[in-house]
Amino acid sequence: MMLIAGDGYRANEVRDRTFELQEEAIKNLRGNRKLTKSRMGDALASMKPTDEQMMTTSMILLAMKHIQTVCFDTVTKKVWTMPEDLTAWTRGRKTLWVDAKGEVMLDWNASNAKEPSLGSWLADRDEDGWVIPWPESKESFVDMKKIAEERGIIVKSKEFGAKAKKDDYSRVVGRALAIEHLGL
Repeated sequence: MMLIAGDGYRANEVRDRTFELQEEAIKNLRGNRKLTKSRMGDALASMKPTDEQMMTTSMILLAMKHIQTVCFDTVTKKVWTMPEDLTAWTRGRKTLWVDAKGEVMLDWNASNAKEPSLGSWLADRDEDGWVIPWPESKESFVDMKKIAEERGIIVKSKEFGAKAKKDDYSRVVGRALAIEHLGL
């Protein structure tokens, strides 16, 4: 219906579904400090959402519908995800792949393409110089050295010629563990 319907019908359907989601979210997500009633209302009512409103909408979708989000910006080469912590990502959940302007959504089912592993997709973007919010490892320095050694990970300092420090290990091992968790 949405494909053959006119613009007016599509706009009404989107508005109606948005109002339904807004009512459901306000009713079911009470007491959440990050998702206040006004913040949810602003995010869901916006026709041209800001980055913050996109993130709020993604939080609502995760909390209410268990839909994870990958938001990408091809101009600034940045990515953010919901859940924000990549190690909290759950395989098997529905994932919404959308651009930062909310204008382009990647629908892997419609193109008969297999949805890529988030780990490999992020790793590919990372190699192309994109800004990826990789988590930092919370392991002890000794444990991070052991993990790096076991997996054959070479940890280099950000400072040229300096010895790798705990922060360097945290950054590199956190990235490796996230990619491993997400699946390559």
